[in-house]
Amino acid sequence: MKRREFIKTGLMSTVAAGVLGETARANTENHSGGEGQCRVAKRGSSIELVSPHFTFELDTSTGLAARSWQNKVIGRTIQFVSDAELEVELDAAEARIEIPGWRGTVSTSESTDPNLDPGYQKGYHQPGFDDAKWRGMINLTVGEESPSKFTWARASIAIPASVGGKALSLTLGGFGLFDHRFMREGAAGAAVFLLHGDAEYAEVYGVPFQFMPVITAQGQVRDQFTGEYVSGAKIAFIATSGLINTQVYDGYPNSATYKNYWYTQNDGTFPGDVILPTANWNLLLTKGGYVTNLTVSAIASPVAGQTYSQAVRWMIPVDSNGNQIADSSREIMGLCDIASRFRQKRLSDGAVQITLPDINVWINDIGEISINRVNRESPGRMLVAEIMIMANWLMARFLAEHGVPAIFRAQPGPRDRLYKGTDGTLFQNYMQRRLLSRFMLLNQAERHSGLGLDAYVTATSPIRKYYDLITQRQIRSVFGHEIPYTADEISRLIQSLQEPMLKVSRMQYQRNRYWILKYLESRTGQKEEAIVLGRRRNAYQILMTEYMLECELATSSRMDLKPETVIQVTIQHVSARKDVLSVFMG
Repeated sequence: MKRREFIKTGLMSTVAAGVLGETARANTENHSGGEGQCRVAKRGSSIELVSPHFTFELDTSTGLAARSWQNKVIGRTIQFVSDAELEVELDAAEARIEIPGWRGTVSTSESTDPNLDPGYQKGYHQPGFDDAKWRGMINLTVGEESPSKFTWARASIAIPASVGGKALSLTLGGFGLFDHRFMREGAAGAAVFLLHGDAEYAEVYGVPFQFMPVITAQGQVRDQFTGEYVSGAKIAFIATSGLINTQVYDGYPNSATYKNYWYTQNDGTFPGDVILPTANWNLLLTKGGYVTNLTVSAIASPVAGQTYSQAVRWMIPVDSNGNQIADSSREIMGLCDIASRFRQKRLSDGAVQITLPDINVWINDIGEISINRVNRESPGRMLVAEIMIMANWLMARFLAEHGVPAIFRAQPGPRDRLYKGTDGTLFQNYMQRRLLSRFMLLNQAERHSGLGLDAYVTATSPIRKYYDLITQRQIRSVFGHEIPYTADEISRLIQSLQEPMLKVSRMQYQRNRYWILKYLESRTGQKEEAIVLGRRRNAYQILMTEYMLECELATSSRMDLKPETVIQVTIQHVSARKDVLSVFMG
């Protein structure tokens, strides 16, 4: 590679612009300033930018062109060929895509023939070449002055699929055209421009621009034990097809030294720049304190331009003793022991422990629905639940002992008991809930049989529950920080709040049921496990255990099902809007 001794556009944008700035108030019809000062002189169609060190002559007869440059320091004048010094191009481009950065290297050859360059022979120009070890480049003209050394620069550009079939221009500004004896530009391995040797000409190839179309990925990561968001988990996609098979993409732009590595955000979601070539991918999630999570075929047979949701990915904390409490959380083991002992006390005092899984519905940004069945009896959840019940019980006793009215919860004993302690089956737990007596809201403490406690209020969620806010106000009144509600005021609050709170509870149930049915609408023909709850006149009442959803199963003369029988049913028809779920046996 050999640079030419040639002064091009950059000169005008630096030196000449400075001269123009200093002489902006000059009289351009003649000239201003004396000898030894910067000035502008105009003679006919000629403009001279004069300084003590140089004179730059421009021609305005056909626009703005450079005629000559006189270096007064060394006494040398360079004549130009009246090429345009300032040009403006206007186009109607639909969009512009910036080149984010370059990687570069220098290849040494025994020949000056560019086609024999080892870099060219090794496929430096091919899209599949791995340039990860190349250094970052800012100025692409920085190379080595030798006819047998070739400077290579590569950049990866994410081009949306919508560009397909449209004209695409590659613009590099004024770089290169007069900087090198030989220059070859290519896109996706195909030459699009070639500058030959000492000759003042170049070839432009009208080749179709082949690019690797891209897809995007979304997702969220949560803790398997607690359900909490996992932030800072490293995201890596491993290609399993195409020219990039086995390559790892863990940031964007993936091949750039300045790439932004992908980590889950504070809410556990993927960052917004998870952009991948259109290929099949495995997904690898890693974070200290968690078991590595590998999802095989996380993205399979993708279509360019689409976004692929990974829904919710669950990471399992490292748990060496298998107690479902993360090893990194040893400090809460004492609290877990306290919570366990408190539960045993409640059970021995007659509490009815009903254990049913939670069904959580998640809807991502593109409307995809996912269902997650959560075990409420994991140690982490048990800890949170029992400490919350304990806190509410202690506050209820505190208020009762000080004779302060509040919204106390009370509940008579159940109509029947189907099991002792926590030994009930899923069927027994579900049916036991039907046998519970209705709870009552009172302005004074009474026994809550379901919890096995002598007094109970709710006070741990004052931001989202008005009952809890009232309880906290009453506690503050004991310390003289609030004016307490009277017993009559508490009774009126209970009366005014019961109906709207009942409507809120019903709305929450209906909303959850709607989205589960919406999820099932796309699963017609799928087989599911169910438990028989009982028989009505023309149908069996069954529970689809995966979704904790009740529905009816039509009876027939050949069917004789007993309660608690586990059966398999097939989803026949679902309509979330009409609240319809039809299944048949088999």
